[in-house]
Amino acid sequence: MSTYNKFAKYLTMMAVMLAATTACEDVDDDGDIFSVQPDGQAIDPDAPGVDEVSSIPLTCYTARLETPALKDGIFIEHSTFERDDSLVNFMLEYSPEHFLPRWVAFRFDARNRALTANRRSYDAKPQYPADPELGSKGLPSDAPFNGFQHGHLCASNDRRNSREANDQTFYMSNVMPQSGNFNGTQWVYFESFVQTKGRSESFADTLYVVKGGTLDDVRQNISVAGHTVPVPRYFWMALLRVKGSNYAALGFWVEHRDNYTEIPATEINPMILEHSLSIDQLETLTGINFFPNLPDDVERTVEASFSAAAWGL
Repeated sequence: MSTYNKFAKYLTMMAVMLAATTACEDVDDDGDIFSVQPDGQAIDPDAPGVDEVSSIPLTCYTARLETPALKDGIFIEHSTFERDDSLVNFMLEYSPEHFLPRWVAFRFDARNRALTANRRSYDAKPQYPADPELGSKGLPSDAPFNGFQHGHLCASNDRRNSREANDQTFYMSNVMPQSGNFNGTQWVYFESFVQTKGRSESFADTLYVVKGGTLDDVRQNISVAGHTVPVPRYFWMALLRVKGSNYAALGFWVEHRDNYTEIPATEINPMILEHSLSIDQLETLTGINFFPNLPDDVERTVEASFSAAAWGL
């Protein structure tokens, strides 16, 4: 398709979206407004954010900046109702073949940075509820991971702005098998880095985050509720920082091992830098197209390389 025809299709798509009279609407901090019919009907299969092989329609959720290009899984959006308005909590693409998320995407902005709710109580039953959007296609509540922990992707501490927001992070669709050593000793350094940056108004107007683990490159397979579930060999993060009109992107690629040790505070940032890479490199490793809803020129620039200084590394 020519550049002119793609642009014409995009303008047509936007016109249809904005013409919807009873639509859902999302306003990004950078001013983008997305509206679609409430039945989520497809608008244009060639639109940004939708893979050629995807049957998932473009909606106000799949058009958000944090949403990767979709494949053939089950797309889920979880929201909370706060201050007389609906607030997107996180989104994910679930792989029914693996019974795990392919990725989980969310953002830190002025509406969800607050630290007003505590972590879900360990006494809550179930501790890890089945995702109500998946039904029988998902894992049942509190399904054990055969010796591995329930490792959050959107972390409990990522969502402390409300009780409901925090509780949703415990859905079985938002966790993957992680060893206790990795979850508590290594992965937490990267989670804390993201939380610190995301809650800093001086660092970013909005920090867009995507997290996941490798579903095809695995340490081993385990049996969970009668299903074969992979244990990822690597976990990763994709980050996009927007501050005013400035964009910066960064990826993390971390091996899922059992022999990590705690390190002094002065060594944390150098260690994180060792595991950092560009979004282009992360896309090659994961096969996922991150931040496809950025303007093409911005996407090409910010994904080609990263600046350690821009991230305080």
